[in-house]
Amino acid sequence: MAKNLSKEVFIPLKIDMRVGRRPNIIKPDDYFARTHLMKLLVRARILEDQLTNASEISYAQFCLQHKISQRYLRSLISLNNLSPKIKKAIVEGYVPKHLSIQDITNCRFSSVWNEQEMWFFNKNSDDV
Repeated sequence: MAKNLSKEVFIPLKIDMRVGRRPNIIKPDDYFARTHLMKLLVRARILEDQLTNASEISYAQFCLQHKISQRYLRSLISLNNLSPKIKKAIVEGYVPKHLSIQDITNCRFSSVWNEQEMWFFNKNSDDV
């Protein structure tokens, strides 16, 4: 059963970005389990920032440098447009059982956060 997520909350994530190492989420002391979806949210934010700062190279060259496909990069960057409530739920470890990571990354999200939240929290099996 979903927790009450009626307030929008900003959740700062600390990311260790030491040179020569992969970016890593720094876990809070009290709890936290790093899920694959949470890692994808962090990677999406990092890649979008890097893409924005790499104005001298093309989108295709950027993908080649990072050894990822353009389709994968588009699906990752779309995660940055998720509602803050959905991001908060993912960071807290809540993902509805009827949704897979592929459902979330492959879905073309509405830009209206209320519609996203209805899809995420109340999705019917025939809505795919």
